[in-house]
Amino acid sequence: MIQQNINLQLFTDADDINELTQLLNTAYKKWRDAGFNYLAATQTAHTTKKRIQNAQCFILKDKGLLIASVTYYKPLSKTNSEHHLYLQPGVATYGQLAVHPNFQNKGIADAIIKFIEQLAKNDKAERIIIDTAENNTQLVNYYINKGYKIIDKTNWSTTNYTSVFLNKYL
Repeated sequence: MIQQNINLQLFTDADDINELTQLLNTAYKKWRDAGFNYLAATQTAHTTKKRIQNAQCFILKDKGLLIASVTYYKPLSKTNSEHHLYLQPGVATYGQLAVHPNFQNKGIADAIIKFIEQLAKNDKAERIIIDTAENNTQLVNYYINKGYKIIDKTNWSTTNYTSVFLNKYL
C-alpha cells in the first residue's frame, strides 16, 4: 500500500511528549542497532521537548496511536543551531522524521516530505537543508533520489558519526 494523502496534525500541549519520545526512540532503534548514534534513538522526553521548541512538530495518528512525526523549522527559526547553514535566510529544515516500524515502507515518509516541502514553499523558503549520517547510505540515497544533493559535512557533538548536509532547491 502506498500512502498518497496523510492528515498531519500539529503537536500541541494536549499531546503526550512521552508518546512522541517513545515513537522517536522506536523508529530510530534500527539505526542505533546499526551503530548510528542518532539523538532521536535515545533522547529523553525533556530533550524531545527542547528539540521541538521554535519549530512546528507534526504528528500522524492511526486509530488514536501516534505512528509518525516530523519537526519542521521555517527559515530563520532554528536559532540554536551549531551550524551556519541552518542560519541562512531562505533555508528551511526538518528533522526527527520518524515512522513507527509497523507502518514503514508504506509511503508515509514520502508523503511527510512532500508536505514539508510544500510548507517550506509557503513559508517562502528557497531551499531545504537537512543532515544525516554520511555512512548511512540507505538514508543518504533515499534523499538523493528525492532531489537532495550533498553540499557539506560536519561532526555534531551529540553523534558518533560524520554528518552530511543535503540541499534541495524548491
